[in-house]
Amino acid sequence: TFVPARRLVRLQAYNGGSSLTTITISCVGQTTKTQIIPAGQVVTINTDWTGICSTVTVGSSNGWDTNFDNFTVEN
Repeated sequence: TFVPARRLVRLQAYNGGSSLTTITISCVGQTTKTQIIPAGQVVTINTDWTGICSTVTVGSSNGWDTNFDNFTVEN
C-alpha cells in the first residue's frame, strides 16, 4: 500500500525455485502485468502503468521461492 498513492514503475524479481514462475502485478485501473521467469533468474519488470495506485498486488506461482526487491515508484 502506498500512502499517498504512487505509480509503480518497475521492480525486480528473483526466481529461487527449480522451475518457471509466473509473476502477476496488479493495480485497480491499470493493466495487470504478467511475466514468466525461469528458475534461478533475476528479471526487472516494467509495469508500463500511467496512473497511480493506492494498493498494488504482487504474486508468484511458486510462492516463497520468488523474492521481490528494488521497487521504483514515482509521485
